[in-house]
Amino acid sequence: MNKRKMFTRLISFLVLTGFYAGFGTGQPLVPALIIMGDSVVDAGNNNLRLTLVKANFPPYGRDFLAHTATGRFSNGKLAIDFTAENLGFTSYPVAYLSQDAANETNLLTGANFASGASGYHDGTSLLYNAISLTQQVENYKEYQSKVTSIVGKDKANEIFKGAIHLLSTGSSDFLQSYYINPILNVIVTPDRFSDRLMRFYSTVIQNMYDLGARRIGVTSLPPLGCLPAAITMFGGIGSNTCVERLNRDAVSFNTKLNNTSVNLANKLPGLKLVVFDIYNPLLNMVMKPEENGFFESRRACCGTGTVETSFLCNALSVGTCSNATSYVFWDGFHPSEAANRMGDEDVDGKCRMSACSSAKLFLFMVPLVLVSGFAFVNIGPKCPTPFLTSLSTTHISPPLLLSSPSLPPAPALAPSPQAAKEVSLPTSALSTKVESVQGDKNRTIQLNPINITLVSNNVTSTASSELMKKRVTKKIDKIEFELQKARVAIKAASMDDPVDDPDYVPIGPMYWNAKVFHRSYLEMEKQFKIFVYREGDPPLFHDGPCKSIYSMEGNFIYEMERDTHFRTNNPDKAHAFYLPLSVVKMVRYVYQRDSHDFGPIRRTVRDYIDLVSDRYPYWNRSIGADHFILSCHDWGPEASFSHPHLGQNSIRALCNANTSERFKPRKDVSIPEINLRTGSLKGLVGGPSPSVRPILAFFAGGVHGPVRPVLLQHWENKDNDIRVHKYLPKGTSYPDMMRSSKFCLCPSGYEVASPRIVEALYSGCVPVLINSGYVPPFSDVLNWRSFSVIVSVEDIPKLKTILTSISPRQYLKMYRRVLKVRRHFEVNSPAKRFDVFHMILHSIWVRRLNVRIREV
Repeated sequence: MNKRKMFTRLISFLVLTGFYAGFGTGQPLVPALIIMGDSVVDAGNNNLRLTLVKANFPPYGRDFLAHTATGRFSNGKLAIDFTAENLGFTSYPVAYLSQDAANETNLLTGANFASGASGYHDGTSLLYNAISLTQQVENYKEYQSKVTSIVGKDKANEIFKGAIHLLSTGSSDFLQSYYINPILNVIVTPDRFSDRLMRFYSTVIQNMYDLGARRIGVTSLPPLGCLPAAITMFGGIGSNTCVERLNRDAVSFNTKLNNTSVNLANKLPGLKLVVFDIYNPLLNMVMKPEENGFFESRRACCGTGTVETSFLCNALSVGTCSNATSYVFWDGFHPSEAANRMGDEDVDGKCRMSACSSAKLFLFMVPLVLVSGFAFVNIGPKCPTPFLTSLSTTHISPPLLLSSPSLPPAPALAPSPQAAKEVSLPTSALSTKVESVQGDKNRTIQLNPINITLVSNNVTSTASSELMKKRVTKKIDKIEFELQKARVAIKAASMDDPVDDPDYVPIGPMYWNAKVFHRSYLEMEKQFKIFVYREGDPPLFHDGPCKSIYSMEGNFIYEMERDTHFRTNNPDKAHAFYLPLSVVKMVRYVYQRDSHDFGPIRRTVRDYIDLVSDRYPYWNRSIGADHFILSCHDWGPEASFSHPHLGQNSIRALCNANTSERFKPRKDVSIPEINLRTGSLKGLVGGPSPSVRPILAFFAGGVHGPVRPVLLQHWENKDNDIRVHKYLPKGTSYPDMMRSSKFCLCPSGYEVASPRIVEALYSGCVPVLINSGYVPPFSDVLNWRSFSVIVSVEDIPKLKTILTSISPRQYLKMYRRVLKVRRHFEVNSPAKRFDVFHMILHSIWVRRLNVRIREV
């Protein structure tokens, strides 16, 4: 076993055993988080300064909690925000010069001193009237006095010593000072300039050490030459490639940073100093955007995407994209929230998915938390390996990782609806604690076991006898022990040999991590037990449609009703609890047509949950976190919020998986919308080879929703290669058109989901997903970019250019992957392994693994 694997397994062991226990208290891993640096980590300290370098206006912050421009140089969260979440903090460190810091109790868990345009060299900040690093250290000294006055000297010293101090700066020294100074960059070489910055860096670390800091993390420089603004300014006219000389300077600087950090760690007793490599992960995203889940890496989202930042990136900037999740960069210098969440390399490879940057930063902080006097320096290339499922510390996937909770911002801001709340559980309810992971956007679930106590003053239970309480809590321990063993097995899968399987062995780029998925699936088959509540009568419960666009609702209900493998009649042995309601049937039988009154459906759902929570103790012990519903109706998401804990805490398996409508991929499950007109797959699956598919792309459908009118406007009857129709010509067969096309266009309609996606897979046609906010089915396991094309609404006019740019060889690869992956979308009766029923169960299984219930 090599040293890297030994280190990775050590980290896994620590996280899963003794280190894991640190989360059991519901407290952060460290007492405070202190942040210094430049605009990459600035949370608003420049807002009230007379400087052009600020970001407290739209469109900055448009995807942040409460859609507020707080001064963060991003469309949403910074990487440091995700780091705070992963460390277990329930609010982000307040900007020290903001109004939030006026309430000094907000300072007890840390503060953010960073200022956009500051650098190691104080002269850099003077150019832009930013807060110099020297002044940031002075502000930190003032901060210490305030904390000491609140909690006393001894307690304060414990906070300062145990706190993690993060320093992220240096880019401004080069891009906004050295390179634009015609005298300095002539008389001083980049190498000598880096040496000068190392002296300033050493002084800052020494000063922080003298103030009691013992755990310090510092980031490397990013690939400076790949920032959009750097390409525009230093790459030459019309250049669209990274400026190599700038990248070489960054690599040289990072090497010096490494060596200097090692020397400082050896020199200063008790200092834990960690260098975080952000160069290689960001470079990987820029060079291989599609592999990392992005569409654009050379142009930023804001404005023209070439130079706009700070005041140039404003509400009037022409060309700003509507969805930044496919962009690596938000503005000319700063990553998007999606890149902040996705893009870091882990100790044993490369993150491909959600919260990977925060996960990576978190893992790199393990030495800061655990090891005394240890400097873990990670600069230099590594061999990238996929970081798949949320259940693998060495490989985490996109939407499948167990990630940290979405935290509320500082107190002055409106709290996120996803934020975990902790209040007292009534004495009538069972004394249990739920550890859950929730988040936003469409990234996965990574196993960072953060404590979230999901309890409510509004819950009561009639099943509160001491006998019932002892029986249930005793069973909980056994169930959670079984799940913990499954987590360990899944985590180890990436380093194990492939498992033989008589039916099917997942393999290929269609999967984020095939071995981890396979192990997780086998663990599900071995352990997963579901209790289906018997309460409720058809047609509203235990019934559903099987021959319509909502067929998955009925098919899943009927399969669960007759299942003998996963279903258990003993609720004490259940890992999850199914609420077998049908929103489709409620719309038909409860809703008064054209009344626009959703009240009857809300009351039906709420009354059902009140019924089962009164008869059983299981809903109240987890406040619904281990319960799930499934709905394919457009009103499914709305119906789920008929009961606050159902929508907020429970697992919701939905066809309409729209992040803009409170769908949370780390908690909820996206399921495919399948239109079974006859109730079976007969005649639906199969199609000719690519050589007899003469049409480049095809779509036919009604004009509804915001996307289809744009598609029809640009392409209806305008190009023989792109066949777009509102109504098919007389005598033309819709299935035959799909089977004659290489690509099938799947624009969203009234809602984001479309049955065309599955129809395309069935027909052997590569789907082209055109929507905004949609989380494709099973994207915790499946790498959709490997077998489909994802096009933003803004790029509909470029549709033909995008599709024709896909080489014949690449298209053939995508076609073959479609044929392989469609088994996961097939409806069988009875169900077969790895088909759509079992894939839905697996998605629910993974999310159940992300919830820990224990007696307190």
